[in-house]
Amino acid sequence: MKIIAITGGTGFIGRALAKKLLADNYQPRILTRRLPKKRLENMQYAVIDYDNPHSVEKAFENCDVVVHLAAALFCRSKEEFEKANTQNTRAIVNAVNSLEKKPAKVVYISSLAAGGPSANADKPRTEDMKENPVSIYGKTKLAGEEEIKRLDDDIEFTILRPPIVYGKHDSGFSKIAKFVKKGFMINAGGKDAFFSFIFLEDLIEVIKTAVENHNVLGKTYYVCENSVYNWKTFIQLMSEAMRVKMPIMITMPGPLVYLMGYIYEFTSGLMGKAPLFNRDKAKESNAGNWIAYSGRWEKDTNWEGWTPLKEGLKRSFEKEEETSAEIQTPKV
Repeated sequence: MKIIAITGGTGFIGRALAKKLLADNYQPRILTRRLPKKRLENMQYAVIDYDNPHSVEKAFENCDVVVHLAAALFCRSKEEFEKANTQNTRAIVNAVNSLEKKPAKVVYISSLAAGGPSANADKPRTEDMKENPVSIYGKTKLAGEEEIKRLDDDIEFTILRPPIVYGKHDSGFSKIAKFVKKGFMINAGGKDAFFSFIFLEDLIEVIKTAVENHNVLGKTYYVCENSVYNWKTFIQLMSEAMRVKMPIMITMPGPLVYLMGYIYEFTSGLMGKAPLFNRDKAKESNAGNWIAYSGRWEKDTNWEGWTPLKEGLKRSFEKEEETSAEIQTPKV
């Protein structure tokens, strides 16, 4: 049974990926800074300290594939972004390069932000376009991609650049839903901006395909539904899926959005919590259209289709029962 190490495995995407891989007869190993109190049955766990090279090497021992998901979206400084998204990726690359038994492949989950926005809504970003990240987050994710390319020649890699990911159990998605219930919502990017989306279950299948498919080795891909939506349409479809009234949409001028990002950073810092919004995300929201085209991925993998936003939102708000038992399990 192949062991697949997952950084960020306790998060929204990582947890869903681990469950899927376990169901498909892989052995996931969730790498985490601290062991969760509730752990998934039959799952391996390893504690990782990115500042301790021995800890990082030990976490990846005997694994066959690495999926690097861990990242930071809402930091307060450039240094925090660089530490989480670039330096930690460097630590992973250094660790797996030094192992006696190296993983065969690393799948790095980057971001559309590493490529940058599109000025024209009719021209979604493709892999042939020159990267132009506008945020610190995007720049540090792009720098993380460069670190991945330092892997030894006997370790293959694939880089994935998803846009907005949505689905059940995502904290950011849940916060948007709370605003929808309250009856008001900020019009992200202004009324003229368009966005690409990918449903969580689609992204999980994309990552699993990247693990298994030899046609994607050494390549970078945008992965998303090949339709674009403005924010108002997204919120309208969400309100329909939630069966609530469409909220009032408020369009804020760019400087006010930036000020709101600063306020979130300041107040959350006083409370000792991570900000829900920041100046970096405010900069992204005013940068244009966040859209991409996944034709290259579809061609290389014979991809059969994406979940439309309307269907994905409907499934996101369906009630479900937890099917995987959670028990106390030892770390590896």
